[in-house]
Amino acid sequence: MHPMLAVAGVFAVLLSCVGWFREVLPVEREEVVPVFEQPPVAQSSRGVQALRVGSNAHRMRLPLEVYPYSVGLKAGLAGGAAMAVVGCLFGLLTHGSIWYPINLLAAAGSATLTRADLCRARPIQSGGLILASVAHLSLSILVGDPLRGPLADLQPAPASDGLGVHPAARCPALPGRYSGR
Repeated sequence: MHPMLAVAGVFAVLLSCVGWFREVLPVEREEVVPVFEQPPVAQSSRGVQALRVGSNAHRMRLPLEVYPYSVGLKAGLAGGAAMAVVGCLFGLLTHGSIWYPINLLAAAGSATLTRADLCRARPIQSGGLILASVAHLSLSILVGDPLRGPLADLQPAPASDGLGVHPAARCPALPGRYSGR
């Protein structure tokens, strides 16, 4: 960050604070606003057509389907398994041992593995395996479950709406067959 940008930012914040405090201290400044009576609004005789659920022409967003927690659990475990495979492959290719990344993960919670040198981090450590497994499984489940809802919207649309494309591609602003028209 450029130092002048920081100075300008600090100056703008200080100037804003001074202006705000002058409005509220020592007594709040009040402004009298005149209120004019408005004529009553006439009720229309026209009706409103109800929106059809599942049509793409409206902007209504309803949770038409609620995904169970098991979706997030399975996604977290699948992601954790994929990370474990990639991590073990990394350890095998770079350090010649699949146990190296496992011991590194366990070192985050073990003082003895934190002080271990490279020769001691390569072979399997029973305590490290247990500690890394618990940490990796719990973090995988915790990451998978809170993301269950937002990521469920990224799945392709059900075949019943006839499009089968990502919801963002059905935006009315996009031309062509994805516009829902």
